[in-house]
Amino acid sequence: MRADALSRISEATLLGSLGATAKDISFRKRQIIYSVGDTSDSIYLIKVGSIKLTVVSAEGNEAVTAILKGGELFGPETLDITPSRRVTNAIALTSVRAAKIDRNTMMELVLGNPTICLLFMSSLIRRITLLQDEVAGNLLYNSEQRLARTLLSFAQLAEAHTQQHVPSLSQQELASIIGVTRQRVNVLLKQFRTLGHIDDARGHHVNKSLREVAGAELITHNTQ
Repeated sequence: MRADALSRISEATLLGSLGATAKDISFRKRQIIYSVGDTSDSIYLIKVGSIKLTVVSAEGNEAVTAILKGGELFGPETLDITPSRRVTNAIALTSVRAAKIDRNTMMELVLGNPTICLLFMSSLIRRITLLQDEVAGNLLYNSEQRLARTLLSFAQLAEAHTQQHVPSLSQQELASIIGVTRQRVNVLLKQFRTLGHIDDARGHHVNKSLREVAGAELITHNTQ
């Protein structure tokens, strides 16, 4: 399939193939969708809203491994040859509406429908690329640059998806994403506001001047 054809694949393609087999399910803000160790028997497609994936250390420290939005899949471990337990916690950042797809149904689609298979592969590749970028960022950039890059990423999301709700992340959640304390995030956000890089403490209104702080050009992760 040509790249331009693949780029036109959307969540509607998957939902159309699923028909009535996908279960429409809703979650309230902050509701736990699943936890580490839960049985991995289904995969989810976000229709509306945003979720975060996290891991928590034995000491109770939380790390945010991904922020996902409308049109994205989560829970891919369901499709392992031998289904594993959940390896992250999935928590609703906003009110969320999603399609819950059981393992057997999704396996049949991936194995029997080349278009759906390409869609799923593309989703996984984007997730891997994003994780690699985040690992590199933690090694190459200081905390000020990492926070700037995170805020710019959300600003790009807002620009590209004007109909999607961009989650309002707390300072603690931002700290979990970039690997610093909440106090450090608080100091940096105040600094960014003073310098005119952002217009509020949550970073919802990000000015282009923040790119000077971020350093190297951001990798853009387009969604279907």
